[in-house]
Amino acid sequence: MIEKKFIKKNVENLMIESYIKKKWKDAGISKVEVFRTPLGYKITIWALRTGILSGREGETLTQIAEDLKKKFNIENPVIEVKRVENPFLDPNIVAFLAVKYFEKYGRLRFKAIGYNLLRRVMEAGARGAEIYISGPIPGDLHHTWPFRAGYLPKSGESHKTLIKSAIEQVRTPRSAIGIKVFILPPDAKMPDEVDFITIEENEGEGAKEEK
Repeated sequence: MIEKKFIKKNVENLMIESYIKKKWKDAGISKVEVFRTPLGYKITIWALRTGILSGREGETLTQIAEDLKKKFNIENPVIEVKRVENPFLDPNIVAFLAVKYFEKYGRLRFKAIGYNLLRRVMEAGARGAEIYISGPIPGDLHHTWPFRAGYLPKSGESHKTLIKSAIEQVRTPRSAIGIKVFILPPDAKMPDEVDFITIEENEGEGAKEEK
């Protein structure tokens, strides 16, 4: 019974996040967190373009709250919007920007888009990054173009737990273009990295004398 309630809550959280990301996709939403409190729901949205979500005098936040009440039958939703601090270390934001660049410049500029985003990610401090652009570019056949810099573990627990990733898709008049982003953040610590502690000799002698 407890397991069913837990699963139901998680499914509802995912549905709320998916709905917000889809309806306000131009805001560049990274993630949505849903918390249940005794007084209702608290929903925190991390985004690149916070102004789109806030609106003039908070009118968009009121609209989001009303939409969630009707669609998910939740009580007293409190919406909080936060700006992503380091957008080029967030794979969701990088993938979102790639989509916007494709919509603005077209598929023939895919190399400039890939290299520009990769450069910005590494300048933000990432230890490693990979961006894959897939689709009928530049011709009619399907190709996958990788853009790589730094170091990324390809397998094992490090790949699962340390690397942040995101997948997006952009529609063009001819077909769809897939975008995958993988980032190893600057604070990621690899299993084979060891910190050495230097112990002063006089401290060791003092410890022996106390014994």
